[in-house]
Amino acid sequence: MFANLACLVIFFSPRATLRSLYILCYHFIYQPFDLMCQFIKMLEEHPKLRISKASVTHEGNNLYMQSPEVLEQMTRPNLSVPMFELLKEAPYTTVHATGMAENNGKKVSSLRKLRVAFKGVEASKMDVSESS
Repeated sequence: MFANLACLVIFFSPRATLRSLYILCYHFIYQPFDLMCQFIKMLEEHPKLRISKASVTHEGNNLYMQSPEVLEQMTRPNLSVPMFELLKEAPYTTVHATGMAENNGKKVSSLRKLRVAFKGVEASKMDVSESS
């Protein structure tokens, strides 16, 4: 599952505004047909992330929310949708994942800023025409 992962730490903020909030930025490379449920599973299993009960947002949109239960039910259908479609067919973009992670043996709230890129998708799809 991690063969397509190009993990690069962009920044680390040890002095987050909340005591238990840690922000890391990683780069992930996916196939356009990879599903949201595969992304959630990767968040749980990746040795540096290990985010349980993950919720994912993109540009203010809830792609998948673990809680409250009403939001989980509303976003559950997205688990079987390709990430490329959920991310508006952008060749690369940033998503935010929140959940619980372990820090010094304790479960703490965490936020991860994740850069997602798709293999075989041209960046020109995201280009905006030049203004005069």
